[in-house]
Amino acid sequence: MNSQNVIGITTDPNGSGSELVDIRGTPSRVTAKGNNGRIEFDFPGTESARLQGNQPVTLVCNPGQETAYDSIFRQGENRWQFNSFAHDRQYMITIERGQCELQQDWDGVRTVEAAINITPQSNSEFECYIQEFRGEWIPHNNNSEYAESPSFDSWCRNYGLNDLKEADRLALYVTWSAVVNPDGNLMRPAMLMSKNWMNSFWSWDNCFNALAISGIHPQLAWDQLMLPFEYQTPHGSVPDTINDSEITWNFVKPPVEGWTLSWIMERMDWIGCEELGEIYEPLQRWTNWWFNYRDDDDDGIPQYNHGNECADNASCFGHGLPIEAPGLPALLVIQMEVLADIAGKLGRNDSATRWIDRADDLLDRLLDHSWTGDRFIAPQSGTHEIKEGTQSLVNVRPLILGDRLPNDIWDCLVNRLRDKHLTQYGLASESPESQYYKSDGYWLGPIWAPVTMLITDGLLRGGETELATEIAHRFCRTAAEHGMAENFDALSGNGLRDPAHTWTASVYLVLRQEFNHD
Repeated sequence: MNSQNVIGITTDPNGSGSELVDIRGTPSRVTAKGNNGRIEFDFPGTESARLQGNQPVTLVCNPGQETAYDSIFRQGENRWQFNSFAHDRQYMITIERGQCELQQDWDGVRTVEAAINITPQSNSEFECYIQEFRGEWIPHNNNSEYAESPSFDSWCRNYGLNDLKEADRLALYVTWSAVVNPDGNLMRPAMLMSKNWMNSFWSWDNCFNALAISGIHPQLAWDQLMLPFEYQTPHGSVPDTINDSEITWNFVKPPVEGWTLSWIMERMDWIGCEELGEIYEPLQRWTNWWFNYRDDDDDGIPQYNHGNECADNASCFGHGLPIEAPGLPALLVIQMEVLADIAGKLGRNDSATRWIDRADDLLDRLLDHSWTGDRFIAPQSGTHEIKEGTQSLVNVRPLILGDRLPNDIWDCLVNRLRDKHLTQYGLASESPESQYYKSDGYWLGPIWAPVTMLITDGLLRGGETELATEIAHRFCRTAAEHGMAENFDALSGNGLRDPAHTWTASVYLVLRQEFNHD
């Protein structure tokens, strides 16, 4: 089920002391025991759930929410149809065993409150099915087997990690459980960023998730890469976020698609001419879009119009917008080189030469424009003013260029990374020495998976294998100890914000394999 907080379940609606005290789960089943009995959930499909047990329960529809046209009504004996207007979903609730009673407050237009009280049959159990649907309800097969999920076991086996550790299984579960079927705006299978509150698809998170599954589920990895391009405008932009019911265009995300393609093609052989032909034109339009629509001062250096397009509230955005962050042209240099490679493989040799020339020119422009002699800066577009005192990791991101950078610049960046950003838990997004550092400051200090992945890859390409390995090991230890959180406190390692984020799990899995982390 893709929606959140639609149907709540309580075993103690009247405060009688029958709360559940022992709750345990597997990938496909949750068992909860209390003073008066037990209940179990299992999930036979992505749009269905089964609830059974030997103590009374109450299903609360849209708990704590009031929406315009919610309704619930009987659909035959022991069956109720709940229409959740706010979630654009309907739910068929079928009581196979037990007695049920509906309580609702109907005001003539909507159901204000609704609860279904379910009690077991005498000396027996109740059994209830909940099915999510949109237009038509298809009855469930009540003879289905409800064993442990073979798909999760297969997901684990296929990953190729020997002697799975607890953290490995957690990371694999976070990624496996976040995959949803095509539905609504999601035209391909999608790995959401979380099944908590960030239950959407962001157009750069998808690339890190694609890395993690590229070796075990090639088609699913390809779907992650291509999904944003399903909505690409004729001019080249792609959405910021996508979910089944909404598409947002307020922002864009960093152009990491070329880097992602390069990473996968270096390790896998399943991307052939058919895939390259499918992605070449969309990737070309997306690359050109940055120069046609995101270079307001025509200096050849594209800009981010908001921190949400790069690193949300990073300190370099503190003095105004837009910002010419140095990591953006660095990513575009890599993307142009990848386009040259694709063009060559497709027999478009003239295009390949042009892309190489453009990549070389952009790298020269980046160094002339943003390198001060000892650091990269992120000036405001037009005025080229900079935020004084910032020590953001945004300004170290050109490390992703690896050996493309001149030796003196490379050495300065590596030293700055090691001296200012590396803590015992990983890479701080703002140096702990900075006046702008905040322990739970989002991009003002915490450790983030995607930048860790990009920078370790750049370090490897530049020959800094020992430092890359150390950063990878520190990140993996932090995630193993503190969970697959959205980000981590740089000085304590504590997980912050969303506790189960797929790009964190994906980067953990990639680094765990790439660097043989134990």
